[in-house]
This record gives sequence, C-alpha cells and structure tokens, in this order.
Amino acid sequence: MEKFNQPVTKLDLTLEYESITGCIAIIVADDGDVCFHRRKSMNGAETVSLVGGKREFIRGKRETLLECLLREVWEETGIIVSPEQVTPIFAIQKHPMSFEQLAFFKIQLANKPDLVIQTPAEFESDPHWCNPKVKADKPLYRYYTNMQALLSAGVIMEFPES
Repeated sequence: MEKFNQPVTKLDLTLEYESITGCIAIIVADDGDVCFHRRKSMNGAETVSLVGGKREFIRGKRETLLECLLREVWEETGIIVSPEQVTPIFAIQKHPMSFEQLAFFKIQLANKPDLVIQTPAEFESDPHWCNPKVKADKPLYRYYTNMQALLSAGVIMEFPES
C-alpha cells in the first residue's frame, strides 16, 4: 500500500488553486455503496480508482475545480450532479516528488443510478458500485490516499486491517 507523509489542504470552493491539477469524487449512493473504476493500464494490468481526472482548458480558460469534478463524474459514470450535492473534503499532494495536488470531494446521491460511460476516451474503464464496509468488496483500500479520503468523507470509520 502506498503511504507517505502528505500535506493536506482544506478546500474552499470560492478560491482558485493553481497547484490542484485534478479532482477526485467519492460518489456515495443512498445505500452506502461507493462508485469506483477498474481500468486497464498501459501494461495491461488492472488498476482501481475513484472517479475523477485532470482539469482541462475549455475555450482557452482553465476549468474551476467544480467544473472539472462535474464533467469528470458525467463522462465516467453518466451521473449528472448538482453543486449542492458536492462537499469539498481536502486536497493532497499527488506524490512525494510533486508539487501537484488532487482535490477530493464527496458526492452524496439520493439513489443508486446505473453507471454508463459517456465519452469514448473512457471506454477503457469499467465503473462499478462497491460496499466499502464488506471485506471482500474493498478494492479501493489498496491505496492509502483512497482510504484517507473515505475516512475523511465519513464513508468508513477506521482503517481496515491489512
């Protein structure tokens, strides 16, 4: 499991953060399940990640954090989210040798919609729902940052046994 001393920043959506290059969504359904992706990496290995991606430039202007989050969630799951459903959690350093940060957000849904990829660029990924409290259904726990985000969002109450 990856783990290192990571600086954490509380998020304020009224501010612009130049060092934050991407947004990650912890999408929680009404039954407590969390949305994640299984992706094929360039070497063919399967990786698991939360929904999200990099900020883009649209018509010459860099996306805000919220615009990035809403776009990525729609592209990767087909879920249309309103800003009222979004709770900022924190921003965290991408890796020890990087100045880049990723912003984590919780999105609470009132239902559990079907997941449908919306853009051809995302067809290499496969969105799923999982129950993070069931031992056999914890693919996200392989990465320390995912566990830290799930804890901060109140989805889990403690780190799982390794």
